[in-house]
Amino acid sequence: MEKILVKDHMKSPVEAIESTKTIRQAASLMTSHKFGSLLVIHEGKLGIITERDLVYALAEFGENSSIAHHVSMPLIKIDQNEDIIAAASIMLNKKIRRLAVTGEDGKITGIINMRDIVDELQHKLIERS
Repeated sequence: MEKILVKDHMKSPVEAIESTKTIRQAASLMTSHKFGSLLVIHEGKLGIITERDLVYALAEFGENSSIAHHVSMPLIKIDQNEDIIAAASIMLNKKIRRLAVTGEDGKITGIINMRDIVDELQHKLIERS
């Protein structure tokens, strides 16, 4: 199978939010940009918070609670020129659904999730039949 690059299937741009913000503020930012996750700046480091994280946090702590305790850290990354199979392997091994994608300068340029990978592989399988 040909190499299918992460950069061709990632979602970009990404947004970051401070960990001191509330669940409501994070949810509002996700909604306005139609994102399923946000990068979170927590104590000078990057993490991630997802829609699923927000649902659980909302149910347990309410909308005015800080997102700080719901951030997944450390942020797991993959280079944009890696194959999506490598991305899927990392996700499966780490039991996560999203990876931050880094560009040639090492900065985060996007997010790839398991759904992006499954959709592309499904498309490739249909093309072959």
